[in-house]
Amino acid sequence: MSETFDQALKIGGLLNNQYRLDAILGEGGFGITYKAQDTQLDRPVVIKEFLPQDFAARSTDTKTVQARTNRCDDYEYGLKGFLEEAKTLAKFQHSHIAHVNTFFEANGTAYLVMTYTEGLDLNQWLKKHSEAVDEATILEIVTPIVDGLIKVHEAGLLHRDIKPGNIYLRKEGGAMLIDFGAARQALGEHSKSMSAIISVGYAPPEQYTTRGKQGVYTDLYAIGAVLYKLITGEPPVESVDRSHDMMSGGDDPLVPCVDAGKGKVSDWLCELTDQLLVLNPTERPQGANDVLVALKHKKNISSLTTSANDTDTRVVSNDDRFKTTSATKPAVKNNSDQGSRLKWVAMIIIGLVLAGGGVYVIQGAATKTLPKGNAILYLTTQPAGADIFLDDVALGTTPFKGDALPAGKHELRLDHPQYELEIKQITLKNNFILKQNIELKPATGNLSVFSVPDGAVIFIDGKNSKKKTPSTIESLKAGKRIITLKKDKYYLLKHDVTIAKGKTARVDLELKGGDLIQYKGEWMSEEEKSYHIMYEKGLSFEKKDEIKNAVHWYEQAVKGGLAKAQTALGRVYSDEDAGEYFNDAKAVYWYQKAADQGDARAQWYLADSYENGYGVKKNATQFVYWAEKAAEQGDLNALVSLGSQYLDGYYYEYFPEEKGSAFIEKDINKSLKWLKKTCPTGNENEVACKLLSDAVKMNAKIKESSN
Repeated sequence: MSETFDQALKIGGLLNNQYRLDAILGEGGFGITYKAQDTQLDRPVVIKEFLPQDFAARSTDTKTVQARTNRCDDYEYGLKGFLEEAKTLAKFQHSHIAHVNTFFEANGTAYLVMTYTEGLDLNQWLKKHSEAVDEATILEIVTPIVDGLIKVHEAGLLHRDIKPGNIYLRKEGGAMLIDFGAARQALGEHSKSMSAIISVGYAPPEQYTTRGKQGVYTDLYAIGAVLYKLITGEPPVESVDRSHDMMSGGDDPLVPCVDAGKGKVSDWLCELTDQLLVLNPTERPQGANDVLVALKHKKNISSLTTSANDTDTRVVSNDDRFKTTSATKPAVKNNSDQGSRLKWVAMIIIGLVLAGGGVYVIQGAATKTLPKGNAILYLTTQPAGADIFLDDVALGTTPFKGDALPAGKHELRLDHPQYELEIKQITLKNNFILKQNIELKPATGNLSVFSVPDGAVIFIDGKNSKKKTPSTIESLKAGKRIITLKKDKYYLLKHDVTIAKGKTARVDLELKGGDLIQYKGEWMSEEEKSYHIMYEKGLSFEKKDEIKNAVHWYEQAVKGGLAKAQTALGRVYSDEDAGEYFNDAKAVYWYQKAADQGDARAQWYLADSYENGYGVKKNATQFVYWAEKAAEQGDLNALVSLGSQYLDGYYYEYFPEEKGSAFIEKDINKSLKWLKKTCPTGNENEVACKLLSDAVKMNAKIKESSN
């Protein structure tokens, strides 16, 4: 029996007074994974326990986790990272990313609770399918993983441990990305112990040192390695071995996919795989969007005419700012075209590693620095999050406070992914503070929408564009948009898309149905119509306070997955006057079901439950996530709540377990964002419009004081 198994909690025991541990699903150097039963909601879940074997062990009481001697700092650092990652993952609602329901601290450690789904990881699946994997199956596995990875990267997170063992194939269908390695990698870097967090064959060179600069391209190398494994049947040669052989004057020992996979899949897929497995991070694809487009269009990246990402070029005019210039690095076509560059990179990588240093990827000329001075700059933007460049030297992101800056005239450049580039001249003086508050202008991009069949009416954020598919809609505000397609006899289809400034995003969507009937303005099947009728019966009984009959019909309606019936059933269970049916935990269960389907009312009720602790433990992250989801769909309660709380800042007066930390930090820009949607003409809602007036006055004072 392994040490990790000895460290596991007792099967059959109750964790956090809610989860009955039923089985051990896996164990490793970072923690233990259990299958459990949520006794409150009566559903199976997966629980991950933070227990890094190098730094902690189970106490003699068989429950408590204690840090090993002289490893307290490492353990606390890792625990903090585990919780921070859990908070980030809890925000994700994506069908191809493992969903985190909640997380909690107990037994001196932390636990992450996820939805349980039957299936196999890709490693297990490959062992059961010894025959070659065909191209269609490869695309069916990898494409949704890349789609989910885009959302991960948009949130500012890296997975850092993509491999077959962390790709889960659900029995019901669909691949899912599991077991994020970012916190594990961070702990390894902090403790200077990297061996336990490297997945041989799937990790690029920059992951082998504590100083290697990692980015989106790190995850994309791993995607390439997974593709290589699926196509050739073998994982790639370890990246540091490739570098070492090339430094010694030899060739890259990795047989390119275009050779190893020839005849097994299309050439374009092997070419894409080789592009992803380039050792130099700057010469790999730089965005998961690019990879997704390549997979969907069945082309390697270099053959695509447009990119889903902005190029990192310096531009000074609106006419030139979105042109691809000679400064843009071309995509690598195949390994044979880059031999000299790879050898040069390998010498840098191995030389620095052997010397005890980290990996430094040289990108162009030497790094430019500013001379030191005594000038001070306080810089804010609306919105925050703009990258700051002073005379082409990166200073950070807004809001920014910097001292020791050189006096004199400087070019200040502010670059935000969703706003126009701002360039202005400023003058800094020694021993003086220059305050700048700059309102950025929204950038725009275009959107091309295609559907099968065509002829669907296109709605953008709920507004009719007056266009039908296929069409290109120009000058849309950059950022996340919700596309809705409507066509007679087909189901309504909603899809999220991110519009990049100066770019044309493309979406290809497939409508379902074709033989539906119309019932009260909605297109549905005959069976679905019956569920709607059941829901209406429940509604009529609820209006007459005949709760038992209402619950009966709602329960029949939810069997068809009807979101509004799920919300209605949750509302009944949350009513204190519902007698024997009052049960907040059951209410949350049904709100969650409906919220996952995009029901705005359920999303707000779920947010309210997390804010007040109705049926669930109070959770700020979950409150904000679901409130914003509801607000994005125009739910007035969510809009007013968020606008009010961001206006004044809302603290954990009722959240003692959070030790007084901010529930929502004061943010006038976010307050204005939500409140402006409540009363665009000034008279829709008296409370909301009063709050908006206060926010506008406060914003004016902030601008006046900063200027």
